[in-house]
Amino acid sequence: MSPLFRAEAVEAQKDKFLGTIRIAANPRYTLAMWAAILLALALLVFASTAQVTRKVRVPGLLMPSLGSLRVEAIGAGVIVEMKTKEGDEVKKGQPLFIIQIDRATANGETSLLVAQTIASRRQAIESQRSTKDLQARQRIQAIESRLRNGEIEFQQAKGELSLAKRRETLATSTAEKFQKLAKEGFVAEVQAQQKIEEQLDLQAKTQAVERSLTMLNRDAEALRAELKSTASQLQADLSQLDKEAAVLSQESIENSARGQIIVQAPIAGVVSAMSLHLGQAVQSGQTLATIIPESGAGRESALEAQLFAPSRTIGFVRIGQPVLLRYAAYPYQKFGLHSGEISSISRTPFNPQDLPAGQGQTLLAATQSNEPLYRMTVKLDVQSISAYGEQHKLRPGLSLEADVLQDRRSILEWMLEPMFAVGASSRIPEHARKAGPDG
Repeated sequence: MSPLFRAEAVEAQKDKFLGTIRIAANPRYTLAMWAAILLALALLVFASTAQVTRKVRVPGLLMPSLGSLRVEAIGAGVIVEMKTKEGDEVKKGQPLFIIQIDRATANGETSLLVAQTIASRRQAIESQRSTKDLQARQRIQAIESRLRNGEIEFQQAKGELSLAKRRETLATSTAEKFQKLAKEGFVAEVQAQQKIEEQLDLQAKTQAVERSLTMLNRDAEALRAELKSTASQLQADLSQLDKEAAVLSQESIENSARGQIIVQAPIAGVVSAMSLHLGQAVQSGQTLATIIPESGAGRESALEAQLFAPSRTIGFVRIGQPVLLRYAAYPYQKFGLHSGEISSISRTPFNPQDLPAGQGQTLLAATQSNEPLYRMTVKLDVQSISAYGEQHKLRPGLSLEADVLQDRRSILEWMLEPMFAVGASSRIPEHARKAGPDG
């Protein structure tokens, strides 16, 4: 029969009367243990409740909300006149610059020589016009004078005719009486014959006066016709000279167009980014100035921030997300951050050559990438910055950095994110499992 207890157990109980050894615990160790436990619990609570906002930092610049339009030279030349300056408000079609594009020859500037020739021809035409006008007026005055004199002669001849007819009537009556007396023998036949001759002589004079009246009337009609012809010829000559003057004016305009270019404002707005001076040579296509369009009622269009983000940071950017802006011209350490909101995001990226003129290299350097950039438009909460007790209006073209505020997570979620990422990467998509190893 086997014993009830093991031999080792019975042997261990032989010295039981000596009791067990107990080591007394230090109270400070207990306090430290509970403090560590409480601290761990506090850290766990803080990590699970405290939240951190995820930010995406991207570069950008300020631009007018209605865009800006560059005014370019349409030909190479020299600026000879500037009709506006930076900051001026201009209307559509208003002249901005005059560019001289003339070419010089051994005898001088081409357009100047042509202009001098045109001026000489115009002076000759004006001289001819004055001469013809003077000659025609003198001739008209002479004709009118002859008409007046002819009219006087005509009236005098009519008076002579009236007297001649009366004398002829009296002579005829006298001759008839002498013929009657001669037949009756009271007077000699010779006397009667003399009275008949006198009557015939007066009749001849009357006819001569009538012929004179006819000639005076014919001369008057000829003078009137000549007067009308002279006026018509003068009008024709002046019309021809006017046509020649019009041709010269057209040649002058064409010569001016060949010699100078007038650059006009394509839209109404405010002139900016103008760094030209009189006498400066410009090339065809060179930007002369930039015009910021008006937003209505003569006000300059509001500014907006245009941000450019590479594809690696654009994934979680959404319209409506808040943005904190830092303007390079106003250090945020002193003037603070400024807020805005994303209003639009481009669907396709911009190539480096499509970025705003003069800003492409700066934006690419800020993103430290040569990859295409997506554009985000940010609506600004304010259009000015308060500095040193004054409001400073923001200007187009100011460079900036922006923090796009995205999702908020607890610190614990950020700490465990690598584990979630490993788990997500190890999962096989449903369509891949269905496809099998053979695809």
